[in-house]
Amino acid sequence: MIASDGHSYERSAIEDWLSGRNRTSPLTGARLQEIDLRANITLRKLIESFKEKLPRLRDREQKRTDLIMVDVAAVKDFESQSKAARGDLTTALSNVVGCQGAGEANMD
Repeated sequence: MIASDGHSYERSAIEDWLSGRNRTSPLTGARLQEIDLRANITLRKLIESFKEKLPRLRDREQKRTDLIMVDVAAVKDFESQSKAARGDLTTALSNVVGCQGAGEANMD
């Protein structure tokens, strides 16, 4: 419902407010010029449209979340493989350095 202050309110809330002899805007505190309420048809249509679209929005958000989870899993897998490869490389380099050190020792 739209009150004379131009703001929209739920019907029950603004009716309760006005039935308590309040003649001021619940939002601004300014005196209401009139206490007639009008239906906010535009807002009602927007809410109905949103409610219709909500399941599709949730599905799209779930798909986005699923893709993010796949990406996170892929990154973790890559990090794990990279860590293992670095370990293998470090071992291989240690073996090469160790072999070179042993060869140099035999030359003396």
